[in-house]
Amino acid sequence: MKKKCICLIVSIFSFLTVYSQENFSKFYFSGYRVVVIPEETFQIKIINNFDAIQEVTQDGVLRYAVKDQNGRVPKDTLYLYTNEIKYMQLHNSELVMNTPLQGDSLTVGVTSAFGKLNVDTKFLKINAVAGSRFSVKGMTLFLNCSVGAGSHVNARELEAKQSELNVMGYSSLTINSEEIIKEDINENSHFRNVYVDK
Repeated sequence: MKKKCICLIVSIFSFLTVYSQENFSKFYFSGYRVVVIPEETFQIKIINNFDAIQEVTQDGVLRYAVKDQNGRVPKDTLYLYTNEIKYMQLHNSELVMNTPLQGDSLTVGVTSAFGKLNVDTKFLKINAVAGSRFSVKGMTLFLNCSVGAGSHVNARELEAKQSELNVMGYSSLTINSEEIIKEDINENSHFRNVYVDK
């Protein structure tokens, strides 16, 4: 019995390290709690190693997708150590970023996902759909944000110089932008720019 307990503890806390010898900047995650840690040495660590698809697509996207996503998601925890993300797509996932990630340009898509993005970029594009709940903090020179299908994005902690916005259906968006150069806000949605309240 003691031996079985020890084996179980080792299994729970064991890490699987993959793709540590290659650098990627485009990612797709489905069914994971994704913890992004800014680090010069690229590495991915998975906690429980649920049965999952792990592949690199033709356009260079490193894709991780838990196969069985029945019931409550996310199913597993994935640690992403990197100092460069250009593209990230999240599905049935949670994003955790406690330290801002710096870069020139970042595109993030969230589908039935939630969590917090923490960035310092020149250009930031966000597309949130399918009931996603997402918050953003940090700084950007230009924010392009589309929110739809009952999703909610809270970017009041993101200091943006300029913004281009599209809020569709019964969705909501809160931003903190000095200037809005283009906006398309559906009458059934909710929008607020806290910058004008200062």
